[in-house]
Amino acid sequence: MAGAGYPNGIDVRLWRTGTNLELSRWRRPSRRSWRAWECGWSWSSADASSQREAARKGEADMVILDWWADYPDADNFLYPLFYSGSFGPGGNYAFYSDPGTDSLILRARRTTDDAARTTLYRRIDERV
Repeated sequence: MAGAGYPNGIDVRLWRTGTNLELSRWRRPSRRSWRAWECGWSWSSADASSQREAARKGEADMVILDWWADYPDADNFLYPLFYSGSFGPGGNYAFYSDPGTDSLILRARRTTDDAARTTLYRRIDERV
């Protein structure tokens, strides 16, 4: 962390709902990892609505969320979750922004050839 400009480490608050047992099992092994990265951290249990609202507004340091596809297509994941025009309520709660990724996503959305779309979405997936 010192090499990244944080000589005293950082403190992170991870939001999660208390209802998902699989996600809550992540807690134990992650403690060791956080210490190794010189991060102080705490858990914040909240109801799903409060958690999503904090994420949409960019108020959560980290949040464990799920994403359900409306239809089985790479676009249903990559566009809402990683396109910069989808910040906040659009699904991009990480506020991920990369012009190269945006360009590839828009190109893939306009491509009608399935093989070409698959190639583009694989490139996007590798970037993010």
